Amino acid sequence: MKENNFKKIQELLSKNYWKLITISDLQKLLNTLFESQQNMNQFYKTIYYLKNKWFLTSLKKELFLIKNPKKDLTEFDIENTYYRKILKKHCSLYCNTARYIWWLTALEINYTDKIPEIPEEIIIFNKKKQSKEVVMFEKKVIFKKYEVNGKNLIPTLLKNIKKKKTVWWIIAYANLELSILETLYNLDTNNKTYIENLIIKTLKKYKKNYQTKNLEEILKTGKFNSPANRFLKLIIPLFPDLADEVRKIIKKCGYLL
Repeated sequence: MKENNFKKIQELLSKNYWKLITISDLQKLLNTLFESQQNMNQFYKTIYYLKNKWFLTSLKKELFLIKNPKKDLTEFDIENTYYRKILKKHCSLYCNTARYIWWLTALEINYTDKIPEIPEEIIIFNKKKQSKEVVMFEKKVIFKKYEVNGKNLIPTLLKNIKKKKTVWWIIAYANLELSILETLYNLDTNNKTYIENLIIKTLKKYKKNYQTKNLEEILKTGKFNSPANRFLKLIIPLFPDLADEVRKIIKKCGYLL
């Protein structure tokens, strides 16, 4: 790249340090700067040059962070600053439907009453979409949907969400009863012990808040009989009174295993 052109770009980017920019917006900026349309080969060479000079960091496909090359930020710093903003934008663009945070992240929020550390993968239950996508760097979002006999369960399960206001947006997440069943839905050896211990700690802390009526409504969907039985076996030694109630609800809405 010619030195004069680089200085022009440097001056332009210096007015936008630490801002996010899409590849299409960057292309528009450069076309305006040079008052001409760059061909794609020139454009990608410019991106490559700017990344090597530490002016751009690629966060995901077609999204960059404009950096100040004189100030070094680690990947951890960048994630903590931009992850939640990017996740919100990603969901708005690619999953613009009713949704909530699902599975282990929801259970951790119920236990701590705080937004947890940024997970490697966050699972979001929604009405329409099932896919795994990149949020930024190596962090991913998994979109899930539930159906039983062709019926989408989002209208029923949305009755079992809670909301928490953050500086980024208002998040919706599964309540205590639903998050427990969801984390027990697919257990493997890598997370079984952690999940079971977290459920026990959460119940010890919030047992009085556990609503068996919510459990009953969830089991009526026909989706959670197996995790409900796992839950029953887990709580029998420590919470016998609650276990009796859970057993009755399983018999009423499903079957004991």
